[in-house]
Amino acid sequence: MDGYKIVKFLGEGGFGQVVLAQSRTTKRVSSGVSTIERKSWADVQLVAIKTIKKRTPDYNKKIKLLREEAAILSTLDHLHIIRLMEDDKAGPVDYFAMEYCAGGDLRGAIEGAKQSK
Repeated sequence: MDGYKIVKFLGEGGFGQVVLAQSRTTKRVSSGVSTIERKSWADVQLVAIKTIKKRTPDYNKKIKLLREEAAILSTLDHLHIIRLMEDDKAGPVDYFAMEYCAGGDLRGAIEGAKQSK
């Protein structure tokens, strides 16, 4: 995962782990064609990187679903939708780098809203 410095572990789910990282390279995926924009470390951007577990029985199914999600996300550009920055592989590890949205995950926000009612 060249171009990223891991900052901290954020969480783990059914598909793999998520870490917070600093990015000096932004790679925007669109319709299977990537545009690379080089940045210096002075222009770092925080990203959430989702790594995919390889050793699961349903790995091929999971990676297919995530690639479909990545294809859809790469076509969207909206203020309220997390942007996919990069969809790639580092050795045996598949990963997705996305905009980082501080404040937790969607599930936590929904559960918090339910509890406040």
